[in-house]
Amino acid sequence: MLTGDPGFSMHDSPAWSPDGDWLAYTRSIGPEFSLAKVRVGTKETVTLLDHIEAFSRSVWSPDGAWIATEAGGGLVRVPSNGGTSETVLPEPPLAYDWVDARRLVVLVASESIGHLAMVEVDTVTKQVKTLNPDLGTIPVANQPIRGFSFVKGRGFLTSLASARSDVWLLEGFPLPRRYFPWLQALFR
Repeated sequence: MLTGDPGFSMHDSPAWSPDGDWLAYTRSIGPEFSLAKVRVGTKETVTLLDHIEAFSRSVWSPDGAWIATEAGGGLVRVPSNGGTSETVLPEPPLAYDWVDARRLVVLVASESIGHLAMVEVDTVTKQVKTLNPDLGTIPVANQPIRGFSFVKGRGFLTSLASARSDVWLLEGFPLPRRYFPWLQALFR
C-alpha cells in the first residue's frame, strides 16, 4: 500500500507534486472524502482538506505552493503545506488545470444549457475571464471529461466521453415464442 491509510480506504485521482516528492490524492475513509498527500517512498500522509467533493481531482500549481480541488460545490485552492482553503470559483468545475502559479483554466457549464465553456480564473484576485463561451455539448456520461492538462505553448490535452446508440426497428418476421415470451407479450 502506498499510504498509511487503513485497508478499507479508497484512493483516487493521484497527482505528482512538481518536485516529485509528494503525491496528492482524493481519499475516502468511510463516507467522507478528503484531500491528502503522501511523501513518496514513505507512508507519511497529511490530510490537507476534509469534506471535498467525491472523486475530486487534485492538481498542483507549477510552483508546488497550491493544490486545486473541488469542495463546497465549487473549485478551491489549498496550500500544499496545509492551511485554509480558498474558493476560487463558486460554481462546479468539469475539468481544470493550472496555466501558471496564479491562473487556472476551467471547463464549466456554459450559459447555453448542456454546453461547455472555458474560463480563466486568477486565483489571487478571483477574477474570472471567459476564454470561450461555447465549446460544444457536454458529453452525456458519469465523468464526461477525464483528464485535462495544460501543455505549455501548445494548449490543452483532454479526453471527452463519447457514447453512441442506434435504434433499430425490425419488422416482417415472426418472433420465436420459446426465446422471447415476454417480448411476444408486448406485441399482443
